[in-house]
Amino acid sequence: ARSRVNEVKAKLLFGNSAETVERGLFELGELLGATSSRPEKETGRGPDVLWLFDDCGACIEAKSEKTAPIHKSDASQLLLSGNWCEEQISSGTPKPALIFATNVTTADRPEDIAFGPRLMTETILMDVIERLRRVVLSLTYDGPLFTDAATVANKLREQGVTGAAILSKLAILK
Repeated sequence: ARSRVNEVKAKLLFGNSAETVERGLFELGELLGATSSRPEKETGRGPDVLWLFDDCGACIEAKSEKTAPIHKSDASQLLLSGNWCEEQISSGTPKPALIFATNVTTADRPEDIAFGPRLMTETILMDVIERLRRVVLSLTYDGPLFTDAATVANKLREQGVTGAAILSKLAILK
Protein backbone atom coordinates (compact mmCIF):
# COMPACT_ATOMS: atom_id res chain seq x y z
CA ALA A 1 0.00 0.00 0.00
CA ARG A 2 2.85 2.40 0.78
CA SER A 3 4.47 1.57 -2.55
CA ARG A 4 1.21 2.35 -4.33
CA VAL A 5 0.98 5.75 -2.61
CA ASN A 6 4.59 6.46 -3.66
CA GLU A 7 3.80 5.43 -7.23
CA VAL A 8 0.88 7.87 -7.38
CA LYS A 9 3.01 10.61 -5.77
CA ALA A 10 5.57 10.27 -8.56
CA LYS A 11 2.83 10.80 -11.17
CA LEU A 12 1.56 13.96 -9.44
CA LEU A 13 4.80 15.92 -9.82
CA PHE A 14 3.99 18.84 -12.13
CA GLY A 15 7.27 18.38 -14.02
CA ASN A 16 5.64 15.31 -15.62
CA SER A 17 3.60 15.42 -18.80
CA ALA A 18 -0.02 16.54 -18.51
CA GLU A 19 -1.15 12.98 -19.29
CA THR A 20 0.90 11.57 -16.41
CA VAL A 21 -0.39 14.17 -13.92
CA GLU A 22 -3.98 13.55 -15.03
CA ARG A 23 -3.47 9.82 -14.52
CA GLY A 24 -2.01 10.52 -11.08
CA LEU A 25 -5.03 12.67 -10.14
CA PHE A 26 -7.36 9.87 -11.26
CA GLU A 27 -5.43 7.30 -9.20
CA LEU A 28 -5.27 9.60 -6.17
CA GLY A 29 -9.05 9.91 -6.28
CA GLU A 30 -9.32 6.13 -6.18
CA LEU A 31 -6.92 5.91 -3.23
CA LEU A 32 -9.01 8.49 -1.38
CA GLY A 33 -12.16 6.42 -1.88
CA ALA A 34 -13.81 8.61 -4.51
CA THR A 35 -15.54 7.37 -7.60
CA SER A 36 -12.79 8.66 -9.86
CA SER A 37 -13.05 9.00 -13.63
CA ARG A 38 -11.43 10.73 -16.59
CA PRO A 39 -14.45 11.92 -18.60
CA GLU A 40 -12.51 13.85 -21.24
CA LYS A 41 -10.35 10.81 -21.97
CA GLU A 42 -13.29 8.38 -21.83
CA THR A 43 -15.94 10.41 -23.71
CA GLY A 44 -14.15 13.32 -25.36
CA ARG A 45 -16.07 15.77 -23.12
CA GLY A 46 -16.05 16.84 -19.50
CA PRO A 47 -13.20 17.48 -17.07
CA ASP A 48 -9.78 15.90 -17.11
CA VAL A 49 -10.62 14.20 -13.80
CA LEU A 50 -13.83 13.88 -11.79
CA TRP A 51 -13.90 12.79 -8.16
CA LEU A 52 -17.25 11.98 -6.57
CA PHE A 53 -17.43 11.39 -2.83
CA ASP A 54 -20.63 10.78 -0.88
CA ASP A 55 -20.85 14.39 0.27
CA CYS A 56 -18.93 16.38 -2.36
CA GLY A 57 -17.12 16.22 -5.66
CA ALA A 58 -14.27 17.75 -7.64
CA CYS A 59 -14.37 18.70 -11.32
CA ILE A 60 -10.66 19.02 -12.09
CA GLU A 61 -8.94 20.63 -15.07
CA ALA A 62 -5.23 19.88 -14.88
CA LYS A 63 -2.98 22.73 -16.00
CA SER A 64 0.20 21.28 -14.53
CA GLU A 65 2.37 22.47 -17.43
CA LYS A 66 0.99 26.01 -17.33
CA THR A 67 3.27 28.90 -16.42
CA ALA A 68 1.28 31.89 -17.74
CA PRO A 69 -1.68 33.31 -15.79
CA ILE A 70 -5.04 31.56 -16.15
CA HIS A 71 -6.56 32.83 -19.40
CA LYS A 72 -10.23 33.17 -20.33
CA SER A 73 -9.92 30.03 -22.50
CA ASP A 74 -8.79 28.06 -19.42
CA ALA A 75 -11.69 29.47 -17.40
CA SER A 76 -14.14 28.67 -20.21
CA GLN A 77 -12.86 25.11 -20.36
CA LEU A 78 -13.42 24.64 -16.63
CA LEU A 79 -16.90 26.17 -16.82
CA LEU A 80 -17.82 23.86 -19.72
CA SER A 81 -16.54 20.89 -17.73
CA GLY A 82 -18.66 22.00 -14.79
CA ASN A 83 -21.72 22.20 -17.05
CA TRP A 84 -20.97 18.71 -18.35
CA CYS A 85 -20.80 17.44 -14.77
CA GLU A 86 -24.17 18.99 -13.93
CA GLU A 87 -25.73 17.32 -16.98
CA GLN A 88 -24.13 13.91 -16.47
CA ILE A 89 -24.06 13.15 -12.76
CA SER A 90 -27.10 11.67 -11.06
CA SER A 91 -29.58 13.92 -9.37
CA GLY A 92 -28.99 14.07 -5.65
CA THR A 93 -25.21 13.97 -6.16
CA PRO A 94 -23.58 17.11 -4.75
CA LYS A 95 -22.43 19.58 -7.39
CA PRO A 96 -18.66 19.17 -7.83
CA ALA A 97 -16.36 22.08 -7.00
CA LEU A 98 -14.60 23.58 -10.04
CA ILE A 99 -10.85 23.13 -9.61
CA PHE A 100 -7.68 23.97 -11.50
CA ALA A 101 -4.76 21.65 -10.69
CA THR A 102 -1.90 24.09 -11.28
CA ASN A 103 0.81 26.10 -9.59
CA VAL A 104 -0.38 29.26 -11.37
CA THR A 105 -2.05 31.45 -8.76
CA THR A 106 -3.13 34.42 -10.89
CA ALA A 107 -5.53 35.08 -13.70
CA ASP A 108 -5.06 37.16 -16.81
CA ARG A 109 -8.19 39.16 -15.91
CA PRO A 110 -10.16 38.89 -12.67
CA GLU A 111 -13.50 38.79 -14.50
CA ASP A 112 -12.46 35.56 -16.25
CA ILE A 113 -12.46 33.72 -12.93
CA ALA A 114 -15.32 35.53 -11.21
CA PHE A 115 -17.09 32.15 -10.82
CA GLY A 116 -14.59 31.26 -8.07
CA PRO A 117 -12.60 28.23 -9.22
CA ARG A 118 -10.49 26.56 -6.58
CA LEU A 119 -6.77 25.94 -6.81
CA MET A 120 -5.06 22.58 -6.23
CA THR A 121 -1.31 23.19 -6.29
CA GLU A 122 1.44 20.60 -6.34
CA THR A 123 2.20 21.53 -2.72
CA ILE A 124 -1.37 20.72 -1.71
CA LEU A 125 -1.23 17.41 -3.58
CA MET A 126 2.04 16.46 -1.86
CA ASP A 127 0.46 17.29 1.50
CA VAL A 128 -2.51 15.04 0.68
CA ILE A 129 -0.11 12.25 -0.32
CA GLU A 130 1.86 12.65 2.93
CA ARG A 131 -1.34 12.49 4.98
CA LEU A 132 -2.49 9.44 3.00
CA ARG A 133 0.88 7.82 3.67
CA ARG A 134 0.29 8.39 7.41
CA VAL A 135 -3.13 6.72 7.11
CA VAL A 136 -1.59 3.65 5.48
CA LEU A 137 1.20 3.52 8.05
CA SER A 138 -1.22 3.81 10.98
CA LEU A 139 -3.39 1.05 9.52
CA THR A 140 -0.45 -1.35 9.56
CA TYR A 141 -0.57 -1.24 13.36
CA ASP A 142 -4.15 -2.57 13.32
CA GLY A 143 -3.47 -5.93 11.65
CA PRO A 144 -4.50 -6.79 8.09
CA LEU A 145 -4.90 -3.61 6.03
CA PHE A 146 -8.30 -2.24 5.09
CA THR A 147 -10.41 -5.02 6.66
CA ASP A 148 -12.59 -2.61 8.62
CA ALA A 149 -14.12 0.18 6.53
CA ALA A 150 -15.07 2.18 9.64
CA THR A 151 -11.45 2.17 10.85
CA VAL A 152 -10.18 3.28 7.45
CA ALA A 153 -12.80 6.05 7.28
CA ASN A 154 -11.85 7.21 10.77
CA LYS A 155 -8.14 7.31 9.90
CA LEU A 156 -8.89 9.29 6.71
CA ARG A 157 -10.90 11.80 8.77
CA GLU A 158 -8.17 12.04 11.40
CA GLN A 159 -5.59 12.91 8.74
CA GLY A 160 -7.87 15.34 6.89
CA VAL A 161 -8.00 13.40 3.63
CA THR A 162 -11.73 13.06 3.15
CA GLY A 163 -13.15 14.74 0.07
CA ALA A 164 -14.67 17.59 2.07
CA ALA A 165 -11.45 18.14 4.08
CA ILE A 166 -9.35 18.31 0.91
CA LEU A 167 -11.76 20.75 -0.76
CA SER A 168 -11.71 22.96 2.33
CA LYS A 169 -7.92 23.35 1.92
CA LEU A 170 -8.17 24.64 -1.63
CA ALA A 171 -7.91 28.40 -2.07
CA ILE A 172 -10.32 30.29 -4.31
CA LEU A 173 -8.39 31.57 -7.33
CA LYS A 174 -8.41 35.37 -7.43
